[in-house]
Amino acid sequence: MMLSQQHFERRRKKIFSKMKRNSIGLLFSAPLYERTPGIHFNYRQDSDFYYLTGFKEPNAIAVFIKKEKATQYILFSVPDNEKTAKWEGHRIGQKNAIKEYGADLSYPISHFKEKILELFKGISILYYPYHHHFNFHLKAFSLLHKSGRMPAHILDFKTILHPLRMIKNTYEIELMQKAANITGNAIIKAMQSCKPSLYEYQLESEVARIFKRSGAKEEAFPTIVASGPNACTLHYDENKSLLKDGDLVLIDTGCEYEYYASDVSRTFPINGKFSQEQHELYQLVLDVQTAVINSVKPEMTIETLQKIALAKLTEGLQKLNIAGNPEDYYYHGVSHFIGLDVHDVGNKTIPFKPGMVITIEPGIYIAKDEKKVEAKWRGIGIRIEDEVLITKTGCYILTNKIPKTIKAIEKMIRAC
Repeated sequence: MMLSQQHFERRRKKIFSKMKRNSIGLLFSAPLYERTPGIHFNYRQDSDFYYLTGFKEPNAIAVFIKKEKATQYILFSVPDNEKTAKWEGHRIGQKNAIKEYGADLSYPISHFKEKILELFKGISILYYPYHHHFNFHLKAFSLLHKSGRMPAHILDFKTILHPLRMIKNTYEIELMQKAANITGNAIIKAMQSCKPSLYEYQLESEVARIFKRSGAKEEAFPTIVASGPNACTLHYDENKSLLKDGDLVLIDTGCEYEYYASDVSRTFPINGKFSQEQHELYQLVLDVQTAVINSVKPEMTIETLQKIALAKLTEGLQKLNIAGNPEDYYYHGVSHFIGLDVHDVGNKTIPFKPGMVITIEPGIYIAKDEKKVEAKWRGIGIRIEDEVLITKTGCYILTNKIPKTIKAIEKMIRAC
């Protein structure tokens, strides 16, 4: 399951329709990062670049030109080379950039500097990714200034590109559902494998195994397996503690499938049975999540969902006689957009539209040294997170097959 070049071609047509006449847009591939001398991290293409090109190789520049009556997509990339192919495999090269990736023209990346003045001839507007490639500013912009070809207006490319990325079409939703399903299977396997005396990293290894066996080669972010008080650290990723009888374990994970991310959290008892305090706090978080999900609909915003979550959480904490400001125990947002990036484009004030996908992830984290509460509540961290697709009338939970009620979780773990 993957997107065909027809999908990328349709996206380019949309971006050209948003560009003004006599304008040029530039996008740059993600750089390679060295892990140790001579060894690089696994390469992952820049999401904006991939969204419009489908091109997965490094050292590339995509150029989009819109004149009075015509548009042109030009791809600069590394040429195919028999010598380097022996070490790194064959590159797409210029012919296949045109034949297989829909470029109107393609040149070796080394030709970009000599072509830049020609490309900018008659151009009055530049769409540029402000957040990338300062070296381009230094070299290319100075060349354009000297030649008198510098466009009169420079606009941030994301202002026209990111609104397109926010709305997922049917094929993107299928990929995101696949990613969610793989992640769900991995979490279920971790639940089934969980028992006291294992280590956090052993549950992490079960998650990673399911990802790779299912065709998801990469994580969307480093998996969190946080047991006991470790769960009160939001981005805990050491994953090295012993799982102790009587503690909870929080898993926050997500695979990346064909460039689309997933992001799911589940919290469950290591021994298969919630204690009374764990039960009460867990049910509160689940009630908060249910209330928020039931509020999701078009024109709602993440900002409003956050207020709903805090109001419901405040009410629940008061019933449990837990003192203090609710934000002392819940210090992150209830939602973020998700797509090509796990924290995808979009912000908390954007009204929801059908086709957007968000997370819903309330939590409670009471540190083991929290003096404002009774000792029985301390050291408990809980988060429940699902992925939600905005529909015309409300929403659909992409991750609805992953157990999250107390009854379902205890039944699953006891059965193992």
